[in-house]
Amino acid sequence: MINPKTPTKKPYIRIMCTETAYTLRCEHVVTRTLYCSDAPSPSRQSRKERRTCNRVIRNAVPWPPPPQFGTQATCPLANCPFEERGGYWNCCWCGKEWNDQGKFGSTILTMS
Repeated sequence: MINPKTPTKKPYIRIMCTETAYTLRCEHVVTRTLYCSDAPSPSRQSRKERRTCNRVIRNAVPWPPPPQFGTQATCPLANCPFEERGGYWNCCWCGKEWNDQGKFGSTILTMS
């Protein structure tokens, strides 16, 4: 018989690191990482970024990103052809102009 005054143990839930890859309008990807307490701290002697724990969860989010992503939906690449053209490009293969995404149909084409 269970004693009602004896507290029951709650299951231990381990929080894991989470990596989320957001696909941007230009089809490049930005990855955001949330680290858990089990993730090793970066070494002072190493210039490498912090590593995730062994039980990392990875997610992929297609365009458009969720509202909590904020206004940081610009490409992290310094010379992104899509961003350099103000977010619009002309297809040199079929002639379609003012494309507003990095992917045209199911193929990424050269931007003119």
